[in-house]
Amino acid sequence: MKRLAVIDLLFNWPPDGGARIDIKEIASRLRRDMTVTMFVPDFQTRCRRGDIREELDFEVRTIPFDHYSFNFYQVAKTFLREMQRYRPDHVLLADGWYLKPYLAIALADYAPILRFYAYESLCLRSHGILFVNNQYCPVDFLAGSKAEVRQCINCGQELFHRQHNHHYGQEFYSALAHKPAYRTTVIRALQAARTIICYNELIGERVRRYNPDVRIVPSGVDCDLFKPDHCARTSDPQGGTGSKPQIIFMPGRAEDPVKGFALLQQAAQILRTKRQDFEIRFTALSPVEPEESYIKNVGWLSHDSLPELYNASHFCVIPSIWAEPFGIITLEAMACEKPVIIFNRGNLAGLVEHEKSGLVVSDGDVIALSAAMDRLLTDGRSVELMGRTARQKVVLGYTWDHLVKTYYQPLFN
Repeated sequence: MKRLAVIDLLFNWPPDGGARIDIKEIASRLRRDMTVTMFVPDFQTRCRRGDIREELDFEVRTIPFDHYSFNFYQVAKTFLREMQRYRPDHVLLADGWYLKPYLAIALADYAPILRFYAYESLCLRSHGILFVNNQYCPVDFLAGSKAEVRQCINCGQELFHRQHNHHYGQEFYSALAHKPAYRTTVIRALQAARTIICYNELIGERVRRYNPDVRIVPSGVDCDLFKPDHCARTSDPQGGTGSKPQIIFMPGRAEDPVKGFALLQQAAQILRTKRQDFEIRFTALSPVEPEESYIKNVGWLSHDSLPELYNASHFCVIPSIWAEPFGIITLEAMACEKPVIIFNRGNLAGLVEHEKSGLVVSDGDVIALSAAMDRLLTDGRSVELMGRTARQKVVLGYTWDHLVKTYYQPLFN
């Protein structure tokens, strides 16, 4: 049986976001046809990596690192040695921040498949967000001038110095991302890959200049776990009853400014002057305590417990103000027959069809967002019809089994 090595520099379980869910679900299904082993660093200083608290369907090998050894040289050398021992037939290089390109170069003889779930390596700010000063950044780090490369470096440094993001900063400098030559390293990594998988055309158009085999592959959702429960809103897990108050749910990391929670708050305040029959619930990895009594933090929930909260809600709002690389929580909501209200920029993957599976409003327009919420709170028939359309779209094109069979199995055959 063929052997697949999945390397992920950020993986942990339970997950802290859609990228972990994505690679876990893909690996779980690929193991039906081959032996799958995931290799992850055990380096949890300031950032969870290799923190595996639940049994998975595939073997996970954790490799210990510390603040001094987690650098471009040691990471590439150590993972290469692990591959030489494992002798895989295929290598899938998944998530990683600034050190990921060095791995792709070190493993060039294995013709790795390089996966870009987000904009990592294409943008030096934070974990790669192509977003600065509340707007999309048009600067292309890979194709820009020397002055633009220096601009990107300064932008990357500025954020974690200002916000004291030490986990980004440690890797930024240990990867030599503050050196102009880092751009050449990223380009060499793209050229070393056999195939590049990315999740939207914005990523695709930037990497296609350096590798001809670029494939746009969507993420997915477990439609057996995330499914409608039409009795749920009369049995609310958070204590409500029926549709009084009606629950609006914002899934995702609300503490991250680019997720747009502040704009949802503003829209809710506007709507509250008109009606008081709603409550907003949201998830967050860290403490976020709004002053408004009708806006409640439900904490960070396990993956398996999320469907209950989706189903207790009337609809979902995902107010991301950046260009979401994909948006797996949008699929989760849709799979539970919940319409989604979303800003245009956060709908880059086109998951929400306006007036069909939800509502798409102009970027940052809190008045329009408030009006959209008001409409869905009032028009139960539209909520029902949009929810059904949303579920149907997900079932037809976004189940994990469908995605693995359509996009991934051909890569390894």
